[in-house]
Parts: sequence; structure tokens; C-alpha cells
Amino acid sequence: MRATLKNGYQAEIVDEGSKLNLFTSDGKYAFSVAPPANTTFYQFVNHVTEGMCPLVSFELAHSPIQGMDWYCKVIVESQSIELLNPAR
Repeated sequence: MRATLKNGYQAEIVDEGSKLNLFTSDGKYAFSVAPPANTTFYQFVNHVTEGMCPLVSFELAHSPIQGMDWYCKVIVESQSIELLNPAR
């Protein structure tokens, strides 16, 4: 299932959360990004300022805040992911 991000791209979590595929607004494949180290993508949720964002789940031993999932923002220009804040 694809989610439309604030930047207009559509995103889809694939390969059991190990990759996020991005598509242009007309549905053409644009690029893929991997989640940050020791995490996996697992769903999309609405962030208060960024709109729909992928959530990542950290392996417990590597979580910056124990037991918390994090909102991510896709940076199209650098084809990368930025951690925003913990999801509560």
C-alpha cells in the first residue's frame, strides 16, 4: 500500500521493512532508501507537521529512547531519511 508524503511523492514499504520505494506523483519509480541502521520501516502515520511519514522501529538494544518508534522524513534532494521525533 502506498502513502502520499507531504513532498508529493508516494512511498511504499517493501522487503519486510528493509526498503522504502519512492514514486513520483504520476506513479513512476523515483528511488529507494534504506532505513537508518538497526531499524526497519513498518507503517505510515500522520505527523503533526510533516503529514504522512514512515515509522521506523529500532532493535531494542539500539533505540535512542527505549521502546520508542520514530517518525521519519524523506529528503528527496539527498535521497535519504531523517529521524524527526519519537512516536508516542
